[in-house]
Amino acid sequence: MKDMKMLAEMGEHLDGEMPAALPRQRQLLLEATRGRRRRARGIPRLRLVLTAGVLAGAAAAGLVVAGTGSGERHLTPPTIQLDSASVVLDKAATAVSARSYRVPLPRQWLYIKTAEYGANTAGGKRPTFDQYWIRFDGRQEAVIEGGKLVVDDKAAGGGSDEGTPQGASALLRSLPTEPQALLAALSSKVGAEPRGDSGPGRDGLLFANIVQLIRNAPAGVPPKIQAALYRAIATLHEVRVDTNVVDGLGRRVIGVTQGTTGSFVLINPQTYQVLGMQNVWGGHPTPTESMLAKYKKANLRLPVGTVTYGYVTVTTAVVDHAGQR
Repeated sequence: MKDMKMLAEMGEHLDGEMPAALPRQRQLLLEATRGRRRRARGIPRLRLVLTAGVLAGAAAAGLVVAGTGSGERHLTPPTIQLDSASVVLDKAATAVSARSYRVPLPRQWLYIKTAEYGANTAGGKRPTFDQYWIRFDGRQEAVIEGGKLVVDDKAAGGGSDEGTPQGASALLRSLPTEPQALLAALSSKVGAEPRGDSGPGRDGLLFANIVQLIRNAPAGVPPKIQAALYRAIATLHEVRVDTNVVDGLGRRVIGVTQGTTGSFVLINPQTYQVLGMQNVWGGHPTPTESMLAKYKKANLRLPVGTVTYGYVTVTTAVVDHAGQR
């Protein structure tokens, strides 16, 4: 009952009109607050976030990059060493544009291994690992349970085409490859003005949706599109880059954020692919974090600079059958 009351209170921070993705966000939040590991069907592949309130509501839970990337209002921790966003992101764009890319077949599978860590997770600083398989067309998902491979025939993606790897790939391939044209296309979806009294500005919404587009495509992003996305991010206001971030697995990564948030998108400095996200405590809770603390689901008495939540990809591979790695 307390968990349901908590979710009801979360709704006070959301806009009245709810996109299809929100029920999935609520389910993920409820599972996280109960300290359970997600099964395969809990993969956080969500639609584009169209309202600022939804971003704000999902942000503090640290469940999806789109929410955590721009819904928080944290002060930048003083230990962050910032680099030129335009230089770093242009280098990333040049690198990814040169790589090869092949769209998987609809019946091929993606094997994905992830790690979760942070002060406000069940494992704390020690990472907890998860692995699952999803068919490229989203028709099946699979997970290991009790030492056995369990295949779920229910459609993946929460009912949205872009919530499947194949749909996300098609959406990305339909976007313009010129950064300003790409931003204009996304702006038509996001809207010109933020909604909700605690949501980010227009650039925050654009940043969040660009990140979610990339995270929705575990099979990879077409090189020219990914390069355009990185260059588009560099044109947004208040984008910051830290090239000295270390994730919960001890890997040195590039952190990219926008606005005054302590939530960073993590990029591999060798391949320039997005690895995941990491929240850094800035000392000022969002309304949702305050609510989670009220129900003893989050610890707000932490030193500034503490990693509160991280969710990263360890391995991704295209395979022919569920159970292959």
